[in-house]
Amino acid sequence: MALLLTLTNVMAEAAYPVSYRRVQTIERGAALPHPSQRGHVIVVQPRPAWESARPALLVTDERQRVTASALPGADVRAAIVHRGRLVVAARSAQGIVLVVLDDTLGVIRQTDVPAVGAGVAAPERVTLASDTRRDLVCVLAGDALWTFGPATGSVTLVERGVSGFSVLGQRQYGLGYVYRAGPVGYLAVLDTFMRARIAPSVPVADAATIVELDRELVVLTPLEAARGTQITIVNPETSVTQFATVNVAASLLAVAPSSAGPVAYAIQPYGSGHAVELSPLLGIGRTVTHRAALPPDLGRPLRLHLVDAGCVIIMDAGIVSVDHLGSITSVDTVQLAGERSDVVSAPAGLLFVGDARGAVVLERVDQPFWWAFRFVRDVLGVAVPLALIVIVLALWRRIRRQRRLIDAMMELPGSGMVLHVDATGRLLRTNERAADVLGITANVPMRRLFRGYALHDGVRGLLDFVTASQSGQTSMTDRVTIDDAGVQREYMFTSVPLRTGLGRYNGAVITGVDITEALERRRLVNWAQLAHDMQTNLSTIRLNAEQLDGGAGADAERRRRILFQVGILIQRVRDLVSVGRSEGLHRTMVHSAELCTDLRQEFDPSVFPHVTFSMKLRGTMMLVDRLKVSRAVRNAIENGIKALRGEPGTIEIATWFDRSNVYIKVSDSGVGMDADTMASMMKPYFTTSSDGSGTGIGTMIMQHVVQQHQGSLRVTSQPGEGTQVVFRFPHGMEGGRLRNAEYAAEPTTVDAV
Repeated sequence: MALLLTLTNVMAEAAYPVSYRRVQTIERGAALPHPSQRGHVIVVQPRPAWESARPALLVTDERQRVTASALPGADVRAAIVHRGRLVVAARSAQGIVLVVLDDTLGVIRQTDVPAVGAGVAAPERVTLASDTRRDLVCVLAGDALWTFGPATGSVTLVERGVSGFSVLGQRQYGLGYVYRAGPVGYLAVLDTFMRARIAPSVPVADAATIVELDRELVVLTPLEAARGTQITIVNPETSVTQFATVNVAASLLAVAPSSAGPVAYAIQPYGSGHAVELSPLLGIGRTVTHRAALPPDLGRPLRLHLVDAGCVIIMDAGIVSVDHLGSITSVDTVQLAGERSDVVSAPAGLLFVGDARGAVVLERVDQPFWWAFRFVRDVLGVAVPLALIVIVLALWRRIRRQRRLIDAMMELPGSGMVLHVDATGRLLRTNERAADVLGITANVPMRRLFRGYALHDGVRGLLDFVTASQSGQTSMTDRVTIDDAGVQREYMFTSVPLRTGLGRYNGAVITGVDITEALERRRLVNWAQLAHDMQTNLSTIRLNAEQLDGGAGADAERRRRILFQVGILIQRVRDLVSVGRSEGLHRTMVHSAELCTDLRQEFDPSVFPHVTFSMKLRGTMMLVDRLKVSRAVRNAIENGIKALRGEPGTIEIATWFDRSNVYIKVSDSGVGMDADTMASMMKPYFTTSSDGSGTGIGTMIMQHVVQQHQGSLRVTSQPGEGTQVVFRFPHGMEGGRLRNAEYAAEPTTVDAV
């Protein structure tokens, strides 16, 4: 079996048109292809603190023998091959030093980059890019972008505050970069004479990637915590800009031109692993042209890099290459440096993969008989599972009882109970949940009759079920109520009998699944059905009241109060209906301050003369379901009015926002809540009203609305000091539309009272 598994693994790597063979391994340092000598490698070594005379640059041959060295003790941060010469950037006490060397590592020229400022340390990260058309090297040191002429030694500052740049290959353009101007980011496109052409706005980020297509430039901006990428597409000719947000990390996304338009390679979750998907640029995650599953035995995908004929995917334990059609062309087990590995494509089919910690040189090898290996691999892929099935079947009779017990425990949800009793009713084994309910500690021995553990009245139903299953010695299922620490919970218990190979009864595995939440949901549906039936009667009452002659004086006041109270009841009925069904969101553009103002107008001062409303509004537009958000905030206001208990008090309504969210706060000066009430308020149907005026639905609706909008609800309270309810709703719009929002603090000015 081990031989079959090993052979299957070998066949898996050989079953593709291409394979990458390890040529050299650089245990310490980054690697670059030599500009003139085939098989030679330039190694950039990091400077150790204890060895200041160690050369920073080496040239090694095919046998990894050192043939040349240079720059002893230098702290090299970046290196690049430019027009047959080597350009390196090293840190110095004064800042950054740019050094030009020939192919034998002889120093041609050395130039200092002007200091960033007095007392400012040299940047840790430096990026170089070659512009062969103008014989320039672009240098990004920290956030300052410079151009360097290797032939003349001239250094020119282009821009500060730069987060990413790219040398452009189109005839009329020379350089593109993203820079920050205050809270706003811009994409600058320079022509071949370094004159600015356009500067459209783009999202602000610490790092950005610019990709040049046939007619457009694409800016990839990573979102916070690498949870997605903001895509900005700019046409330099027309300045037309398009935005899109995708749920793919920037390190797992690449953009490339094609004959059918710009396409994107994206790594997406697929089944229990990942897959590389080829999609139109604006169809990532929706329109998939081709999908190829990545081999799960190589671990997680770490980085995706474009190469000449497609892309290369670096994984935990290997490397995968994909062609321009999205099909996998090679799978190789190669131990690489890790998540920061870069890929450099060189002539003669070489790949240089790694970072400052180490690198490998891989050589492309064509496999003409890959189809034959794939056939053998697929056959073994069937033969190995069949062999395992034969072995399992041979051992099945010996482990039958154990397998049934394991199957029963594996199928049980995390909140369930498991009991194993023998043929005489003795408890042999239990899981942690069942032990907690029965009060069994580590000091209590097993193998006693089950009735000796079911001592309190809360588990009497479970004792009856176990007794019945022992008497019948057959499978049975029943619902049992258990008192769990003072809380009544419903369980669905199932008894699975265990029998020996001769069919003799040998005990049972009893499993219990907690169905309390499912019953609660069914109860909610019943409430909603009842509320739906009440709507017709309430609407009839309101219609008859509206047709009454209003008259004047006391009759008019009574008519107005009847209509007002009927309106409140109809709203309560609609709330109950919404709890019992799963509604979709009907998002519209809503101004948060306007929404709060409209809600304030719903509460007639003549009906609530003891309530003073305070409005603190700093509003903005948000894309939400206005009806649902209004319903949730209205419930919070009504709860605050109830908390005043008829005494004079204040209800404060405030709204503010930050870059991503809109906040609405409702606070009252009522009686407040203690810790026990706070812990129970989120439970279904919990209410503090003793007069029957509360149903416990209001808080459920607030939670339901916030969850639908993927927001959050925060409640704080102190007895005697009032309660504060804060809703957080994601604004739901493109990031650029709120790019000027720099604050998340609560408003302090009072706009209306």
